[in-house]
Amino acid sequence: MRSVDMDSYYDDQLECWIRKDGDDYILGITDWTQGYIGDISQLYIEVHTGITLEKGSPIAIVESDKTSIELHLPISGTVTGVNNNLLEDPSLINRDCYARSKDKHTSGWILRFKSTDIREIEQLLTPDHYRKSVDSFFKKGD
Repeated sequence: MRSVDMDSYYDDQLECWIRKDGDDYILGITDWTQGYIGDISQLYIEVHTGITLEKGSPIAIVESDKTSIELHLPISGTVTGVNNNLLEDPSLINRDCYARSKDKHTSGWILRFKSTDIREIEQLLTPDHYRKSVDSFFKKGD
């Protein structure tokens, strides 16, 4: 099992996490996802600051030498920032997928946003539920 950030909430696709950061939330890719897709070579962020998105809206495409995935916003919100450092060095996600680096230039978060419906948080997976879901995924042999 890869690492789980105990301060985050997770989407039901097991791909994204969000965590409260001041008045905003930050979003990134889970350790399980970055490990599954491998070394990230490209990141295309499809949103910009100031745009308001509904839950499930596409926000980015992540490419590696193995595959590509499209990420979706797990709760509704207004984008307040984009990590432009990832556009030049998307491998920051592989090195710091939970954005714990104190140096903003090496942190692997993708998007910063304000929630427009905080009740949607209740629909996300807690760290324990996320861990159980990933474990269950592997037990099925998928």
